Amino acid sequence: GKVGRARTPAGLLLILGIHHAMALSLVIPVNVFYPQHRGIHEMVFLLQGAAAVAMFAQNYGYTLDIQTRRGLRAMKANVLVVWAVILWSRVLRFAWVFSVILREIVEDGNLALSAVGAAVVLAMSYVNYIFFADATKKMLKFGRMRPPSPDSPDAKRRLSEAAALAQGAFGATRTSATLQRWASGEEGPAAAAQKLGEEKKER
Repeated sequence: GKVGRARTPAGLLLILGIHHAMALSLVIPVNVFYPQHRGIHEMVFLLQGAAAVAMFAQNYGYTLDIQTRRGLRAMKANVLVVWAVILWSRVLRFAWVFSVILREIVEDGNLALSAVGAAVVLAMSYVNYIFFADATKKMLKFGRMRPPSPDSPDAKRRLSEAAALAQGAFGATRTSATLQRWASGEEGPAAAAQKLGEEKKER
């Protein structure tokens, strides 16, 4: 029904189908016939490692405030690292490692496994293309972003909110240089809070 299609869209089912087809049709047979092959070990590490980096980066990105200079710089570095990892592990090195594996399977005369492996690799290449295209899209999206200017409505709103919080905790005013750096994102909250506390003691 509609609920099921919304929870499991066709695109997701396609990716999962290709992923499991690779595991069942290539990875398991190759582990049986070529358990000591270094290419197999590297291939698994590349795919699993890229997934681990992407998942960590995604969750880290949720903690960033891209409306500040500090947060936007961190996000740009975050998506750039993911893009580079996927480019290497799922595009460049992926193609080389699988070409070596399939060539050796053909040389051993295992034509059935080589035929199935070639089909699965082509399907997996499509999945890798989707991941790489998504990483490229995010890199370009955040790479073009610029932090809001101090005179923008968002920056003024953040300054007002920070001023209200800091005034109650530290007795700081809107003209405080530390408070303005905090609101603009140039000063981290922990460092700003420490400086405001020191300023309060001096007063």
